Amino acid sequence: MNDLVEVRLPMKDSGKPDPVLDRLYADMLSANGALSPAGAILRRVVNDPATPDPDHYRLLLAGYDVSTGAWVEALQQYRQIAADPKAQRDESLTATLGLAGLELVSDPASALATLSTIKAAVVPPDMVWEVDLLAARAENMAAPGRAADARAAIDRAWAEAPNASVADSAVAAVAGDRAMAAGQAGDRKTLIAMLAVDRSYRSANNGQSSIVSDLPICGTGGITPQDVVIIDVMHQARAGRPPASLVWASRPGIAAPFLLAAERSGSPTVTDGQVANFALRCRTVPSTDYVVRNSIEEDIAGWMTGHGAYPDADAFDTDVSALAAKLARRQAQYGANSVMLLPLLFRTMLPGAINYGDLEGRKQASGVADHILAILDQNKAPESLTLMWRLTSIGMAVMAQTKTAMQGQAEMQAILGKMAGDPALSLDTLYMLTMGTMQIPTMPSDFKIAMLSTMLDLLQKKALPGDQRTSAVALRLYQLRNTTGDEQGAKAAIAHVELPQTACDLSDPLPHYISSNITSDDYPGDLVFMSMPGLSYFEFDLDTAGNAQNGRLLLEDAPYAFNQIALARIPTVRYDPARFGGKVAACRGATQSIRWQLP
Repeated sequence: MNDLVEVRLPMKDSGKPDPVLDRLYADMLSANGALSPAGAILRRVVNDPATPDPDHYRLLLAGYDVSTGAWVEALQQYRQIAADPKAQRDESLTATLGLAGLELVSDPASALATLSTIKAAVVPPDMVWEVDLLAARAENMAAPGRAADARAAIDRAWAEAPNASVADSAVAAVAGDRAMAAGQAGDRKTLIAMLAVDRSYRSANNGQSSIVSDLPICGTGGITPQDVVIIDVMHQARAGRPPASLVWASRPGIAAPFLLAAERSGSPTVTDGQVANFALRCRTVPSTDYVVRNSIEEDIAGWMTGHGAYPDADAFDTDVSALAAKLARRQAQYGANSVMLLPLLFRTMLPGAINYGDLEGRKQASGVADHILAILDQNKAPESLTLMWRLTSIGMAVMAQTKTAMQGQAEMQAILGKMAGDPALSLDTLYMLTMGTMQIPTMPSDFKIAMLSTMLDLLQKKALPGDQRTSAVALRLYQLRNTTGDEQGAKAAIAHVELPQTACDLSDPLPHYISSNITSDDYPGDLVFMSMPGLSYFEFDLDTAGNAQNGRLLLEDAPYAFNQIALARIPTVRYDPARFGGKVAACRGATQSIRWQLP
């Protein structure tokens, strides 16, 4: 792909996208499961009347829309493909299955009605299993009296799954649903047999903590602490299918925020398996680590490729001398401020931007960030994008110590004030940049406090009450002000935010883990033969002695495999007790994970 990009470079900076590269990048990003920067590219391809097989790219766009939470747009794409008489059979069927999958989240009966429109004669043998798997899920949630129909559908799917392509992970997907059903029925023997299909001797999944941080708060949308939602995540989803989908919910209509949590966080990574199931429950207290989708990456990629500048397929493959030579050639060909330089400049900046211990490298990265800003300015990039990159440039200059924290604060607050009046600007993008700044150890506390204060003011003006971004920023600001000794400022940070006054995250200092009576001997003996790693993420309260109480699971990976031993061991967890106003007190909503793995 990188060689093809070089071959197709125009002699002069055309300022236009390359339709061939657009289609190839759309397919490549979809195949890699990395659709986040592909939105603008896919929309260009779909809207281009010369695009061959447009329904194929509509499917990719629908998958992108699902992954970003734009479900209304995804439904429109699926319906358009399903209604297109020129659509290929597999594309039309995939669109119908995608439509049913989205309907399943809000109304299982509608999903069943959509599935009933599929004529058996038009379903190829390698896709029959998927129709029956979705039917089993819908029957499971539609009404308690449909349990027999659900069992029949899942049995059919189990028999049909071997006919599918290996890339579809059909056997693993159906085995996950059968494991869930066995776990609910208390049939541990079948549960373990089904988990063994895709979880024996594989590595642990990653990224579950991001889902936990984004789980809905109990009480919102009628969700109760007893509600459970089970989703599955594909290692490599087929084109037009989202990486995360609904398996089961304890009540119809409650699953949307749980799926959105997975989609916002980028879903967990199924490291070397095919499919993983996760059981999820609501949080009682918001998280300081709430995650949003990285839309700035999409904005930059869309604008850059729209001007004919395509990124390298592997941005982390950094041969410094080769990269410098390539950059010099492009600069000589297109000029110092051409958009065509941007893909290489981003790669040049990356090592210094992430190496906090190298001051000289940070200075070089800051200089590259300024060069990128000059290109955006000169080429009339959208103002919101230019302003956003200006914030990035300021942050990097402060990190590189080429600007003082005071200078950076003044410039940043002026820009954020201007951005606050821009209705097109994404609050998610600003939030992501602000919270990312909090992770930089070399960034001065005063600068972080200024960013958090400005972001909190903006969220309180623009976001709805109960917005978890507001809670996360307020909690961060509260904790940071406390560490600098500003108790009044800390109290002001949370004064207008919906937080329990006894939340453990409001303790000063924060409670720290001391010990637990959880050992390798607690690993379930009946899982030893498959050496399956897992994760239990739980929430609990602390009493005045720092003992865990009222423990409840937030995430189970895999569902039902470790929950009994995890719940039994939560009461053995001990922390430093919480302190409010200098006095020891009980607190609510602490979280802790247990990683299950054989020595």
